[in-house]
Amino acid sequence: MDEIRIRAYLQTPIICDQFLPIDGILLSFFMREKYGEEIITIPGCLGKVPIIDLPLEKLGTGEDWFYAATFAIFPDHAKEFKQFYAKRFALHRGDFVATNKKVNIRGGRYRSLFMNVYYRATLWVDWLVKGDVTEIRKIIKHIFFIGKKTSQGWGSVLKWEIQPHEFCVEKDGRLLRAIPKQSGEYLFAIRPPYWLYENFRQCDIPNERTNITD
Repeated sequence: MDEIRIRAYLQTPIICDQFLPIDGILLSFFMREKYGEEIITIPGCLGKVPIIDLPLEKLGTGEDWFYAATFAIFPDHAKEFKQFYAKRFALHRGDFVATNKKVNIRGGRYRSLFMNVYYRATLWVDWLVKGDVTEIRKIIKHIFFIGKKTSQGWGSVLKWEIQPHEFCVEKDGRLLRAIPKQSGEYLFAIRPPYWLYENFRQCDIPNERTNITD
C-alpha cells in the first residue's frame, strides 16, 4: 500500500461540511464504475447490491474497521460563506406537468424551497490516504465535481494531484478523521456510505481545522 496525499484543485467553491471524507467520494465513483450511475443516483438502489471494497488499507478491529483515509484538510486561506438557495415552480407551466390534475407545490418534487447553503471557497483541499495508488489514479481522473449541487457548477475540480506523503490519523494532537471509541462523545459513521446507520459508532471526531505544511 502507498502512503499519499491527494489534492483537488478547485475551479469553483464547494458545498460541503468540514469533514468531506475522501473514501466516501471514492466509493461513489467505484460503485458507479461497477454497477452504473443509477446505483448512486436513485434512492434505495444502493442497498440492493453489495458495497465494494475500496483499494485502501483497513484500520481498526472487527466491525469497527475504517479506511486509512482522512477527512478533508483545508488550507489556511479557505473561507466559509452562506448563500440562499431558492426554487419555485413556474405555475404557468403546470400544463406541461399534469393534465386535469393539481400540481402540489407544498411537497414532493415541485415544492418551493428557500434555504441556506453553506459553501467553502478554497484553491485546493487535501486528504491523506494509504492505498493502491494505481487503482486510485484510474478512478480519480474521472471525478470532475465533488460536494453538493454539482449540477449547478459547485465543486468543480480543475485537476487532481497525488504525491507521496506520510499517512496519519492524528497530527499535532488533532484528529484528521473520525476514530471509533467506546467512550467517544459523538455518534458518527466510521466508513462509507456515511448515511448508512450500520456504520455509525461512538467516535472521537476532528473539532478543529488542521493544515498540512508543504
